[in-house]
Amino acid sequence: LIEARKPTSRDLLVSTLVKHAWKKKKTVEEIIETACLKWIKEGLLEKDHKPLAIRQPEFLTEWIKTKGKAEEVLQELIDQGELSTRGKGEELTLTGDSLFNTGADYKFIREFKERLDFYEPDLGLVKGKGEDYFDRELLITDEQFFSRYTAFLETARGFFSILSVIEETEKNGEIVLDLKKGGKHSFKGFFLKIRGNYIEGYESLLAFEGLFKRLSKVYEQDLTYKISKWVAQCQGIIDLYNQTLLEALDNIDAPFSLQDKKKSYRDKKLYIDVKKIKPNGGIARQYSEEFTNILGEDF
Repeated sequence: LIEARKPTSRDLLVSTLVKHAWKKKKTVEEIIETACLKWIKEGLLEKDHKPLAIRQPEFLTEWIKTKGKAEEVLQELIDQGELSTRGKGEELTLTGDSLFNTGADYKFIREFKERLDFYEPDLGLVKGKGEDYFDRELLITDEQFFSRYTAFLETARGFFSILSVIEETEKNGEIVLDLKKGGKHSFKGFFLKIRGNYIEGYESLLAFEGLFKRLSKVYEQDLTYKISKWVAQCQGIIDLYNQTLLEALDNIDAPFSLQDKKKSYRDKKLYIDVKKIKPNGGIARQYSEEFTNILGEDF
């Protein structure tokens, strides 16, 4: 989620529009539409900002030719099986996997592959450096809530079948099990780090979900559809985390050692119980205060 920062000119403009629309009892869209229609009627596109297609029609003609050539190239690649599509009619789009795997050498294909190579799909759950770590483009998908830590977990699960990640110590006649925490690669430290990030991200999502629930009552429509989806998907990632820990411990064949000594697990706090996680109001508080200033007692 986006960290606190100083408001930009864009933020101030949005805030001003929201306040103005609230006073006029209209939506921001209605305010903008009315203003734009007024400017157009006053000659905005005839005097001050005449469209390029009218001022220099040769550019439009050249663009149409280039667009036609590009469509021919794409259709040829599709017919040859180099690229595949999904959808129907005007909604027909190229699939990302066919773009990535094609051997065709075109600039737009090279740029697509470069974006994937440098893509960091945190989607706001895992904090990065600076203020601009929140992914607004969702280049790969908007249907799955993806974090680099899901990839880390999948890698860890692959190691469990070939590496011993459990250490055993004897205490009071029992074999006590724990994740290895020493050496160059600390599995326990690895999971503790992921655990902290998951809990922090889930706390923030819960706080914003509460904020949008309050806004939904004000505007009398459901504004939680997006944030609630993220909450559910984050729960799924946490379930995967817990399942990964279980798989690590399941590599121990039986609950008793070869010496018939009972085995027990030392640190059950590694697991995450989502029912015990509470909203972190701090990160959403500033937004709540702004809405209170704008909406007053209604919020």
